[in-house]
Amino acid sequence: VSIINDGVGVAGLFSTEAAPAITIEGADYISVLLRGLTIDGTASHTAAIAFIAKGSLTLQNCLVKNSGGLAAFTNASSSIQVLNSTFSNNAQAIAVHQSGNSQDTNPVKVVIDRTTITGTGVAGIRLKSDGSNPISFLVSNSVVSSNGTGIYLEGVEGVVRTTAITQNYIGIMSLSGR
Repeated sequence: VSIINDGVGVAGLFSTEAAPAITIEGADYISVLLRGLTIDGTASHTAAIAFIAKGSLTLQNCLVKNSGGLAAFTNASSSIQVLNSTFSNNAQAIAVHQSGNSQDTNPVKVVIDRTTITGTGVAGIRLKSDGSNPISFLVSNSVVSSNGTGIYLEGVEGVVRTTAITQNYIGIMSLSGR
């Protein structure tokens, strides 16, 4: 499934307190590409994008603002990529939570590259694994600035490189690392 703005005008969506702008949910493997979208939560704390599935989600060249950002919940091997996007003034920008037990032992892979995250109340990036599958992550070439916690990590393993983490209340918080 792909939702793509080819660059002519603004392809805008709105989320509300009642529902995300985009919800991706399913039991079977699914692959989703969201490119060139502007998602405005109009000051809601609800996730703008909810990914409750196993599979692949790529968010590219998007602006997500005034919402609960991207919330991904998975218990099987999945790939979450956020590329060349901006998250501004969200309650939480990017949250990936792996929970439960799956017979699939491949890690959940998270890549955040060339992305700007600013003005987030709770955490700019929040990655948490409390299930049988680990989360493996790479944050690179990005800016994480003026957030409550810049990057929150719990039970995950990965790399942060060439990323500016500035003016956050807490820069990086890591709990129970693998």
